[in-house]
Amino acid sequence: MLTRRRFLTILPGAWLASQTIPRRLAAGPLETGDETAIPPAIGASQRVADPARQPPVELVPASSLYCKILQFTDLHLQQKTEELDAATFSDCRQQLARHRPDLVVVTGDAWHSNLEGAGRRGLELFIKNASGWGVPWAFCWGNHDQLDDYQRGHDLLESAPHSLYRGGQAHGHYRIEIRTARPGGSLAARGDLFLLNSGATGLGAFSLGWLRSATSRLQATRPGPLPAFAFFHLPLPDYESRIAGANFRGLKLSHVDPLQTHPQAYATLAASQTIRAGYCGHCHVNDYTLKTNGPELVMSRATGRASFGEEYAAKGAKLIEIELATGQFQHRTVFPNGSEWLV
Repeated sequence: MLTRRRFLTILPGAWLASQTIPRRLAAGPLETGDETAIPPAIGASQRVADPARQPPVELVPASSLYCKILQFTDLHLQQKTEELDAATFSDCRQQLARHRPDLVVVTGDAWHSNLEGAGRRGLELFIKNASGWGVPWAFCWGNHDQLDDYQRGHDLLESAPHSLYRGGQAHGHYRIEIRTARPGGSLAARGDLFLLNSGATGLGAFSLGWLRSATSRLQATRPGPLPAFAFFHLPLPDYESRIAGANFRGLKLSHVDPLQTHPQAYATLAASQTIRAGYCGHCHVNDYTLKTNGPELVMSRATGRASFGEEYAAKGAKLIEIELATGQFQHRTVFPNGSEWLV
C-alpha cells in the first residue's frame, strides 16, 4: 500500500485491498464523560451556546421527490498557483451547471494551511467563490483548514451568501434538515445531514458525543426515523479495516491512515440507526464505496487541481441523489468534462 508521503515517489501498482485482513471494531458505547472531551483544535469555537440543542438549518430541495448533493473535497487553495485555483473553480462551475444540485458540501481542506497567516486569505478566497455558485453550500473542517482566529472564520462562513454553515457555536458541528412542502404550504422534515469536524487527527470523543446527542434527541422528538447522512473530512479506520471481497467497489491507490480516530467512530454512526452513509475525502487518489451491514463508507477523490495525485486519479466530485420518499440513495463520481463513473 502507498502512504501519502511515499505516494509521489512510487509508481502506481496493483490494488492490494484483496490482501487486507478485515478487522471489526468493538461496537460498544462511548466511554462515560466522552461528551465533555476536548473539542477539535481546528475549528474550535469561542462562543458555545448549548451546542447539544442547537437548531438545524433547513434545506428545501427543488423537487419534493429527491435531493441532489454535490460533494467537493480537498480544494487546497493557495497551495500552488493562482492559475490552478482558477482551474479548480472553473471545474466546480462546470459541475454545478451540468448537475444543478440542491446543495454543495465541501468536505474539508478548502485551503492549504496557515503558513505566515495565509489561512485567512484562503478562507476568503473560498467564501468568495462558493458564494458565487448561486446554490446553498455547506462546509466541513479539514486538517489543513487552519486559521489564527477560528471564531472569526465561523462568523465569515455563517454570514456568507447561500451558506448553510452553522458550526460557530459547536466547534464546527451542525445539522442540516431536508424539508419539503406539505399540502397547505407547511414544511415537513424528510431527512438529516450531519456535518462533523474531524479536526487534525480524526473524529474524536467530542465529535462523536455531539453526534450521539443530536441523534438521540431526534429519536426522542420525532414520531419515526428519517434517513440521514454524515459528512466529514478524515476517514475512519474502517475505510481500511473493513475492506473484504465483494464489499469494495472503486479505486484505491493510497493507504488509509487511522490517525487518532476514536475506536467507536463507526459504531457511533451505526448506533444512530438512521445514518445510511458517511462521506469523506482526504486521501485524494481514493474513490470507493464499502458496503457494510450498517452505514456505507464512501471516500471521494480530490476536486482541487492543486492537490497531489492528478497524474493517477483525475479530479472530480461526488454526486449524491436521495429519494426522499424511501431514503434510498445512490452516488457516482462526476468529472468536469461530463463523464461519470458509478461507484
